[in-house]
Amino acid sequence: MVATPLTKEQTLVLRSYCDFAVELAQEAGATIREAFRQRHGYPLATGTAVVTSSADSCDASEIDIKDGNSADLVTAADRAVERRLRERIAARFPAHSCVGEEFGAEGGQGVQLGREPTWIMDPIGEPTRCSAPSPIHNADDSACIFGGEPVVFRRFPFVAVSIGVVVDGELAVGVVFNPILGELYTAVRGDGAYLNRTARLPLHSRPLASRLADCLVGVEFGAMRDAATLPAKSRSIQRLAAAGQGHCHGVRCTGSAALNLCLVARGALDLYWEIGIHCWDVAAGALIVQEASGGSVWHGAGWHAPLDDDALAAPVAPTSKVPTAFHLLQRKVLAIRGHGGSTHVPAHAHQLAAEALSLVEDLDQESD
Repeated sequence: MVATPLTKEQTLVLRSYCDFAVELAQEAGATIREAFRQRHGYPLATGTAVVTSSADSCDASEIDIKDGNSADLVTAADRAVERRLRERIAARFPAHSCVGEEFGAEGGQGVQLGREPTWIMDPIGEPTRCSAPSPIHNADDSACIFGGEPVVFRRFPFVAVSIGVVVDGELAVGVVFNPILGELYTAVRGDGAYLNRTARLPLHSRPLASRLADCLVGVEFGAMRDAATLPAKSRSIQRLAAAGQGHCHGVRCTGSAALNLCLVARGALDLYWEIGIHCWDVAAGALIVQEASGGSVWHGAGWHAPLDDDALAAPVAPTSKVPTAFHLLQRKVLAIRGHGGSTHVPAHAHQLAAEALSLVEDLDQESD
């Protein structure tokens, strides 16, 4: 979990990537605000052009259901914005590659994060959607990951543009922008994480709780609602929330993996656990957590076999679950906030991770 140290020159390059990612996120955010305003009369901030495409309308009323799953939606705006962002990146960095929720990766290859940069993105993200699997690959020079969810046709304001950059196989840049609330989260590897480019994360110095019973935990049911996935997730969330020693103080859902991770980074959530997310959902947010004064991200795999449903008020795992290192492509995440004012991961974060993972079930997931 320790990233390779960067030289001053490398840091300057990553900062330039971050500045460009912010520019892209704000462009996509303007489109989200306009779609939100058209449908709900929400005031549109001025100063940023709306992304448009001659081939696509950004009408949020044009909604498709993916694979017959009404929890997994896509609008024309999603496709138009991602296509435009890909064009912008290709023009600025011709040798870089892109991975996005709507169009996967160039060439239809699987994801392979190598030594050169890659951009990974979800340009319009909404609380009721988690995208179906899509192939991704890594080019020889650079890769970018984008992510977001289509909330433009609802009034729920937790929508995000998510853009992450992976360099040399490691998370290097993260940008998450909520254009409705006007919150911009940014991080550069080794350079810290910030809210609106000025406020260092986390926003407070309150120590991380030493036991799960005192922690506020972010969770999601996600878009996978099949007979195998939903019951396992529901049981896991029930165990986390059940009254009794060892269970968490409370659970929260925003509908956005990127924003859940940012809430961990700012110190509003203590932990966030989810299985079934994709790299474009978490690439940016995971780095923001890691750069937020000792925040940590772990592999979110719990117990592979169903746990005892009759023991919800007591520890249900036979032994403690040993947390392992986070892997961007394995679709399982557990994030834990750090302490304000310290760059070190709190000594007891590993124990909190083990405690949380001992209460949740694992699910087989095909890697991105």
